[in-house]
Amino acid sequence: MNKFLVLVVAFVLIIGVHSFAKAQNPIQDCANYLEAQDYQNAIAFGKQAVSLYPNDFYANACLGKAYFQTGQFDLALDSFKKTEMYATSKQDLEAAYNFLGLTYVKKGDLDNALFYDEKSLKIDIELGDKKGEATGLNNIGAIFMRKGEFDKALSYYEQSLNLISEEDKASTYTNIATIYVDKKDYSKAIIYYKKALEISIRYGNYHESGIVMLNLGSTYRKMKDFNNAYRYLQEGLKMVKRIGDKYWEAIGYGYLGWYYIAKGNSDTAKDYLNKAYTMFQSIGAESEAQATLDSLKKISNSNNSTSSDSLSSTNKRDIPNILLSFIGSVFLLFGLIGLIYSTRGLWDKRLKQSQSATSGGESNNKEEYRDSKKEECKESSAVNYFSKGLTLYKHGKYQEAITCYDKAIELDPKYAEAYSAKGLVLAKLKKYQESISCCDKAIEINPKSAIAYFNKAIVLLNFELYQEAISCLDKAIEINPYNVDFHYFKNLALEKLRKY
Repeated sequence: MNKFLVLVVAFVLIIGVHSFAKAQNPIQDCANYLEAQDYQNAIAFGKQAVSLYPNDFYANACLGKAYFQTGQFDLALDSFKKTEMYATSKQDLEAAYNFLGLTYVKKGDLDNALFYDEKSLKIDIELGDKKGEATGLNNIGAIFMRKGEFDKALSYYEQSLNLISEEDKASTYTNIATIYVDKKDYSKAIIYYKKALEISIRYGNYHESGIVMLNLGSTYRKMKDFNNAYRYLQEGLKMVKRIGDKYWEAIGYGYLGWYYIAKGNSDTAKDYLNKAYTMFQSIGAESEAQATLDSLKKISNSNNSTSSDSLSSTNKRDIPNILLSFIGSVFLLFGLIGLIYSTRGLWDKRLKQSQSATSGGESNNKEEYRDSKKEECKESSAVNYFSKGLTLYKHGKYQEAITCYDKAIELDPKYAEAYSAKGLVLAKLKKYQESISCCDKAIEINPKSAIAYFNKAIVLLNFELYQEAISCLDKAIEINPYNVDFHYFKNLALEKLRKY
């Protein structure tokens, strides 16, 4: 039975003192975008770097990692083979072997993966690099896990834990969680996922947080906790799509396929599994494509069968229940934002990624809009006005949305959420001072609302007032330290401050 697997993505690009000591070097730009998890721009600058310096280790390494992070494994492999050719030191060669081992695992070629990971580990030991040694042990453990040799895998993971810092333990905890999933000890798996996620969120890793939400959703589905499963799967899928990781997007589709199988809806399940299969094929993830195809055949042969679950738990980290309470709340509207290519583009991204607060991801948007237009905000309840405002906003009807929010506030002057939502719409209309006033009013009414501080921070980012935005995000994090968005945007603001 094919399994999706936990991998420690332990690329360490050392761009710093480089042979091309030039201002605005595209290699450095590529590395900066990688650090910001902006993989599409990393690919663009990586291509420039390779065009200028085709025989350079770092140029090929950066482009290869960007391809890897977006699930384009054949292209990543081509770049990483060049890093092996152009390595000029043992450190470079160790990294090249590490790159190749990780990519071969993603392609399902475990023999080549083990070959390169063992070569990488040998160099780490020779160099006395404890962190590199821990990474090598972790990667080899992941390969044995995929081979089904769980005790051997656990032995490698335990060795790894003894060598690494707290920040680096997250990936190992995740790998251990995956073993317990395979052993069907789901409660223990969730404990380890949560250990890993606590670390992931603390260090602001948006990408991995999306991945762990997918895994947690899959684990809850195996426990038949369908409410938690659906919410985690939906949010995790949104996050990896915004990051641009096609590999994990495909896994998300696969997980949703098995969710619908468990719910007895084989037609919807086949739709999602077909999406997964097509995407795996397009990125060169051959073993996963075959596993998904086998799953589709089994569904056709035995309708509504749930016993042959080949889309097993895979990678990364868990999301604690405190974040779930935010995701499931009315402020799902404001979404979890993906990549931001410029501050002025922030708001358009927020609009495109907005979701209905009450739909759970399955509502008919056209019907909602027809209903909202027909009703024209004639409801007597402040909550109904607020809800209609959300729907109008989602369809780009900003002035109508503001009218509904104003009606809600008129009926309930202490309706903090209505002020906050109105503030966001005003920002979209470029009325920044009015927007900030609304956000401030929401905070005044409910000073313990993390989302109110977060919304104000988004407006301030559009103003390019980065220090003020960071202050608001710090407040939001103080109230809810587990929300990934808050950490993500704080890192974004800090990055902008460094540039200016």
